[in-house]
Amino acid sequence: METQNNPTGQLLDLMTVARAQGPNQFTMLALAKVFGCEAEDSISLSRGIISAIDLFLHERAATEKFIPGDKSIFLAPFDKIEALFSRMNLLAEWSSYLPHLNDSVIGALQFGNHSLSLTYAGDSPETPREVRDFISRLDALLEECLTSELAPELKTLFLRHLESLRSALLDYRVNGAKSLERVLDEVAGSMARHQSTVGPEYKSGHIFIKGFFDTLGKINDLVSAGQNIYLLGAPAAPLLLSVLNVS
Repeated sequence: METQNNPTGQLLDLMTVARAQGPNQFTMLALAKVFGCEAEDSISLSRGIISAIDLFLHERAATEKFIPGDKSIFLAPFDKIEALFSRMNLLAEWSSYLPHLNDSVIGALQFGNHSLSLTYAGDSPETPREVRDFISRLDALLEECLTSELAPELKTLFLRHLESLRSALLDYRVNGAKSLERVLDEVAGSMARHQSTVGPEYKSGHIFIKGFFDTLGKINDLVSAGQNIYLLGAPAAPLLLSVLNVS
């Protein structure tokens, strides 16, 4: 699957892979192949579906914001894709969902991809490469958190914040920093409230916790610096560590 630089291109890639799955199999098997996980891995499968819905919502917003004039032909496929994910029986045959990914849907996504490719040419302010790197890093942290030895309540806490940050970064690509600023404030406040449990884990050198705060600090730098984006190798923001009294 080719990596696209604009949201509709990414949706086109994903839906093309989904459409290519054989019709005579359970939907959960088809989606597992789309998301690159085992059908029995309910966590990864659920995350894949949620990520696809997030992607769909942000791509529709990008289409409405950036494509000029009559947008109806470009927005048409989103209703079909929304219907695909809104009511899905994972034990139903995949063939029952393939009509949602017919030629007209794929064709309209191709038109949208071509139109938005001009807006998203290169590393425009709406889709800097570093933002995509942060999203990939958050995906990796989600996996690290799931396999870590953290207490269940801490796992739940960090998973919630990682999902919120990921969604806010996707929104940042279309609508700017407002949502991301709000989520960063929420995370900082949450870490301060849970200082007594999170702080010792950080001080003990827990790899996931350090990775979380390192990435969180750099995302904070992204918001603070506007377009002067820091790379993933930059130091974490001291302010975010100070809430744990570990700076």
